[in-house]
Amino acid sequence: NQDTIDRLEDVERRSISNQELRIEVRRILTDWVRSLDEEEQKEKVKQLKEKYESYIEKNLRQFEKTGVVSLDPDTLTFTGKGEVPGYLINRSAMDQKGGNLRIATTVGESISKNRSENDLYVLNETLEIVGSVKGITESYRLDSIWFMEDAGFAVTEKQYDPLYVLDLSDTTDPSVQEKIKLPGHSSSLHQLSGNRVLGLADSVNSSKPDISSLTVFDTTELRDLKLKGKRTMNDHDAAIFEKHPGFLHDNRYDAFFVPGPRSSYIFTYDRKGHLTMEKRIYVPDIKRASYIENNMYVVSEKRVLSINENNWSRVGHLSFEPPDESKKSDTGTLIPF
Repeated sequence: NQDTIDRLEDVERRSISNQELRIEVRRILTDWVRSLDEEEQKEKVKQLKEKYESYIEKNLRQFEKTGVVSLDPDTLTFTGKGEVPGYLINRSAMDQKGGNLRIATTVGESISKNRSENDLYVLNETLEIVGSVKGITESYRLDSIWFMEDAGFAVTEKQYDPLYVLDLSDTTDPSVQEKIKLPGHSSSLHQLSGNRVLGLADSVNSSKPDISSLTVFDTTELRDLKLKGKRTMNDHDAAIFEKHPGFLHDNRYDAFFVPGPRSSYIFTYDRKGHLTMEKRIYVPDIKRASYIENNMYVVSEKRVLSINENNWSRVGHLSFEPPDESKKSDTGTLIPF
């Protein structure tokens, strides 16, 4: 009726947040539906749901946008701008090759997690979209994606993950080449040497909740990925999967470091992809790892360890404790000890 239309138009003119707008529109439509008789209510509610579903389907990629700008590295002046639907999960979701920018996004999650999809867009030097593959996955957001030359590898937060293999050789027509079923929740992907990808996964077996796995795939043939190595660890550390910025790969030694809150691990791999655990470090809550020359350094809140990468022996360590509040003077200055 006209009163409902007037109220909706009045709300549309207001300067309010999207959340407030949704609340007001829902309240107006609820009042309108309640003014109808029972049969009309059923009919109108059905029509509203159908129109709502149709609108969401047609406009799924209009609700969230990520802006992209380019800068001249010498003058730091803006040289271009563009945008893509959705949002980026992390820094690994963006990559460039041959003057083109590849961006992976999740769309529709602001409407409903069950409606979310994942896309990949290719932008040229002027930041115009020249190619895309939409709906790579549905109902689950991307957890990790890794780009390797003309390929992309992605997993979602779904408990039983497929590994999605993307062919990006044609910038105007990227495509999904393969889906490989992986048991477990593979929340992190990492590039290794020699066309290999490492996936870290936690257990989905309720009878063995403390088992984590590492899987290595040969990505030479995108249409025929081969499993090259797999290891399990009887020590599930959530941080292995949640804190992947602490992951370190040293391609000089074909080795990588995986952090955890209770203990951390150093693995090596051979050209066939076989994994060997070289060292388990029993230091809690390691934050970062790095290497200088032939030594790997791992840093926790209370100490730094150095490890010789030629034989994986400990070279030395430095311990430090946070300031003891009880040893402060009345003025707040630390008393030497």
